[in-house]
Amino acid sequence: MPSLLNRVTSSRSTVSKDYKCTVQLLDDTQNITVDFKKTDTGQVVLDYVCDMMNVVEKDYFGLRYVDTNRHRYWLDTTKPVLRQVKGSPIIFAFRVKFYPSDPTIVKEELTRYLLALQLKRDLLHGRLYCPQSEAAVLGAYIVQGEIGDYDPIEHAGNYVSQFKLFLTQTPKLEEKIALEHQKLKGKGLTPADADLQFLKRASALDTYGYYPYTIKDPKNGQVYMGATPRGVLVYQTHRKLHHIKWSDIKDFDYSGKDFYIYPQHEYFDEHNIEKNGNKKKPALKFICPSATFCKHLWKFMLGQQVFFTKHASAEVKPIAVRRGLLFRRATFRYTGRVLQEIKEAPSPKRAEPSFDRSHLQRQMPRDERNAPWANKFHTLPRAIKPDVAESGQVRAEAPSRLGNNLTLDTTAHATPIVTPMSGLSPASGVNGPSVLDTSMTGSSVDNASINTGVSSTPVSGGYKQDMVTVSLKHVQKRESEQETKISKVSESPRPLDTSTPFSSDTEKSKIIKEKEKRNGTVANSIVPEPSKTSRKGTNIGRALIKTILTGVMFTILLIGTTILIMEIQDPQFRQYLNRLPGEDTFRHEYYEPSRERVLEYYQRLTNRRGQS
Repeated sequence: MPSLLNRVTSSRSTVSKDYKCTVQLLDDTQNITVDFKKTDTGQVVLDYVCDMMNVVEKDYFGLRYVDTNRHRYWLDTTKPVLRQVKGSPIIFAFRVKFYPSDPTIVKEELTRYLLALQLKRDLLHGRLYCPQSEAAVLGAYIVQGEIGDYDPIEHAGNYVSQFKLFLTQTPKLEEKIALEHQKLKGKGLTPADADLQFLKRASALDTYGYYPYTIKDPKNGQVYMGATPRGVLVYQTHRKLHHIKWSDIKDFDYSGKDFYIYPQHEYFDEHNIEKNGNKKKPALKFICPSATFCKHLWKFMLGQQVFFTKHASAEVKPIAVRRGLLFRRATFRYTGRVLQEIKEAPSPKRAEPSFDRSHLQRQMPRDERNAPWANKFHTLPRAIKPDVAESGQVRAEAPSRLGNNLTLDTTAHATPIVTPMSGLSPASGVNGPSVLDTSMTGSSVDNASINTGVSSTPVSGGYKQDMVTVSLKHVQKRESEQETKISKVSESPRPLDTSTPFSSDTEKSKIIKEKEKRNGTVANSIVPEPSKTSRKGTNIGRALIKTILTGVMFTILLIGTTILIMEIQDPQFRQYLNRLPGEDTFRHEYYEPSRERVLEYYQRLTNRRGQS
């Protein structure tokens, strides 16, 4: 979209500059580099990635990115890429955005394979919660697709422990997976058949398709909200607070950081929930970290509701959220097909495409090593500092925060881990009590196959001592500066007071009159002259006019400077500007809506002049 200055002056640049972005795929073994132009939308990038992967059923997938605040958002396919993503390098993650409620409606094996890869990631990162019995069956299908039928000679001992399948993986769970895997022997399950059975079992779980957003409930504190093919799920650690079916939800809305869900009245009565807001339209209120986060959550929830409830995409009209007369916060537009249209569509008219299946990362079996799997796959936010994982290793920063020294690692299932920093000791690696307990408190960058090349030396006793010495010196320096200031103040001459002795009555009277003038008081014996009063009123009027004009000029200058800064397209300056706190909120909530409104008004004036 051309900048505001270019559109007002009706001048356009003839130079076309190409931009690059890196898209990380589901198996973490390879990346795709995409060249795009300034005006290209997210749909252009998504179509290019799907074409490179030979994927025809594109409606299930989306691109996700991490912003400067380490929040993960879905790329809006209807808007230009550069209006959504800040910083460099630009990194996206190719992920499943819409999970089909019935995996059997997926037409091609390639699409089912990608969906299975996504669900394996969900298991590994703790988003797909399942009991131990169901986890054993799912793990058996994964192992079946990886190594085939059980062979007692080749698969001796605890062979399942060489694969990391779950966030919390214990020896007891591995034994159950091995037993279930042995039961599959002789059934002739190919990797494609194992994927299909895996998808059928996984789709029956409550958290199938659950992608959590960390928000706050006014009463219950931090909660995790996500959407599934059945409705909206809200968890507080391992406790389910809400499971609202799509048919029970009338609307979503947001205002600033406040996100609202409007269920049917029966939902409140059925679950004995206190009604907030208007009695005629009660709502469930949640608080988001920022207004931008809230807007993305609102769009995501509307998109999920449309995909699973509408009969045709033509029924979906743009939804705009307006607050006040000047600002339009956000507009939701849906592109692509909905689930009902996908079900009714015929199969693609082509032969099944061939593709190479990736393999899981392996290590020595548990009985041949002394240490358990490092628990380094946390992806759900947690209350502690997000840079430190429970394994004592430091997570790499989000891709948009890594700078220009980022290098992509194509190792299978690579994890953004760097060597321990000073002051951190490796943890014992003991697994938590359950999958959900650990997953709801974990933290990492989910979609990064990144090697930052960062290294540091182990902590030594002198490091902390040096830090304490520097801190003490700094405090001593500040105290000495304060003492110097106090001494200067004490030595300076004090203002005259009525208790100060005077050399004569004349000098005393002069000082008292000067003090009264400074305080705005006049002795009772002095009667002000009319000319002085009128002169004083004139001076106040002039001062008021000067103040108003100065304020108007300062406002105009501030607006012009703001427009100039926000419209500068220099990459280095944009990168510096994106690091400023509150820049993203100011741009999306105030500047861009105001710019669109001014441009619409300017276009109307231009059309009227042309007609006249």
